[in-house]
Amino acid sequence: MERPGEAGRSPCPLWSGTRKSCIISLMHDKRDESVATLIEEFLTARATRKPSPHTLAAYRRDLLTVALLVAEDAT
Repeated sequence: MERPGEAGRSPCPLWSGTRKSCIISLMHDKRDESVATLIEEFLTARATRKPSPHTLAAYRRDLLTVALLVAEDAT
């Protein structure tokens, strides 16, 4: 979903395409950080928008579940 004033602008000037590619491109220097640390950084960033505590709890639960599923699949 575009925000006002973003029409036609790439969310990441270095990468054309989706926001996903922008986020991933910005995380390349975080390879040594644990997934749990990255999840907490994401939740801290989301908290600045003042979402419901229930929303943040749901994000945490969902992200940790996905991380566990990926870890299980990798073994």
